[in-house]
Amino acid sequence: MNKLGAKIAISVSAVILSLLVCLLLVSHFFLRPYYLHQTKQRLLQISQELADTSTENLPRKIESLNQQSDVAIVVVPRSQSLDALNEYASHLLARQGVSLNRFWITAEVIRQLDSRHSVNKIYDQMKQKSSFYVRYITKGNDIILIGISLAHMNEIIQMVNQFNGLLFTLALVIALIWVWAFSRRITKPLDQLKRAAQEIADLKFQQVAIQTNDEIEELARSINQMSQKLQQAHQELTQKNQDLKRLTADVTHELKTPLALIQAYSMGIKDDLDDGTYLDTIISQAERMSSLIDQLLSYAKLEQDPLHLTLCHPVALWESCLAQHRVIFETEKITCRYAEPPQPDQWQIRADPEKLKMVFHNLLRNATKYTDNGQIKIHWSAGEQHLFLHITNGLARETKHLNHIWKPFFVLDEARDKGRSGSGLGLAVVKTILERHGYSYNVKQHGGWITFTIGMTLVPLTDQN
Repeated sequence: MNKLGAKIAISVSAVILSLLVCLLLVSHFFLRPYYLHQTKQRLLQISQELADTSTENLPRKIESLNQQSDVAIVVVPRSQSLDALNEYASHLLARQGVSLNRFWITAEVIRQLDSRHSVNKIYDQMKQKSSFYVRYITKGNDIILIGISLAHMNEIIQMVNQFNGLLFTLALVIALIWVWAFSRRITKPLDQLKRAAQEIADLKFQQVAIQTNDEIEELARSINQMSQKLQQAHQELTQKNQDLKRLTADVTHELKTPLALIQAYSMGIKDDLDDGTYLDTIISQAERMSSLIDQLLSYAKLEQDPLHLTLCHPVALWESCLAQHRVIFETEKITCRYAEPPQPDQWQIRADPEKLKMVFHNLLRNATKYTDNGQIKIHWSAGEQHLFLHITNGLARETKHLNHIWKPFFVLDEARDKGRSGSGLGLAVVKTILERHGYSYNVKQHGGWITFTIGMTLVPLTDQN
């Protein structure tokens, strides 16, 4: 038996033993007084009935009570001497089967009857192991004796206590067996929960199957939910640690090249190898490092900067950003086909306009930088609750790492082959801003094209006022 079962067994045993002790004490100290009290009340009731009975009906009433109950009722005249009175009373009692070896009506009893008309008296019969409880009352010139035999209570109480002791011993054994079975039923699922908690503490996220239809089952469900959430949080934390390591490596890689160039050209200047371009190279690489650091700081601040949400028209914001990129399209000889949506003013979202512009600009720069065929296609679509912006540009080579495109410093291999510059933070910024808004995003590659889609939550017309 485990600790909990032992505690239950000890508690139940203590309760049963306490009840047994209390019962024995009550029987020893209160059973005899209670029995005498009940007998006295019974004799009092009979005496009251006799007192209320008329003299003519009294013999018939006494005979009826003698036959119907275990009391002995006799009537003796007061005109006799004490000896004659006692002899006559003993004779009448003997006729009713009451044989007493210690019985005497004393002068004191007669005096008490004269003063209060009723007297209670107990006559101990010694070796007969009984007592005779008598109530004397007067009615006219007669004395009515109402008596009942009482067994000695000490032996009865002792037998009652012995019986209760056996009964409670049996109850204790049965209770211990029941407690053992019941505690196993309770503690078995608790042991499962204990093992599951230890497994979770060791980062082994387990599930327990417990069906008890009580609080233990509810606790098991809570532990299962906790295990699932902890597993998810652990996976996310592990992924973030991996992303942090990769980010550290990428930042190191991005900073290593300009630092190496600055060091090499600085040594060249020191060795008088400068042809007039070394200093410009050092300055340009320093500016590149400064720009990269600024982008990193801006990217880090995106998680902490508060969002200034307001109702805005996403199409109008998008078209203002698109207009700023028209010159770049012309310079790069890129064809941009934009399908204007019908009635765009009816679409409203709750967003931070400045940060949403950052999303639009980064998506446009990404499409401009990495299009293979010099074409960009843009269109809108809308559902009942969401508005979607689709931006498609050419990308001839199929990539196997498309799901990593939202990570900082990730650049597709085909883009690297073409020598296209970029920090790789643009889409990471897009992802961070959209997640903080609760918007969706995805990317798909198909048939020599790559499509970026962002989904924004529309504000119902009833909430726009």
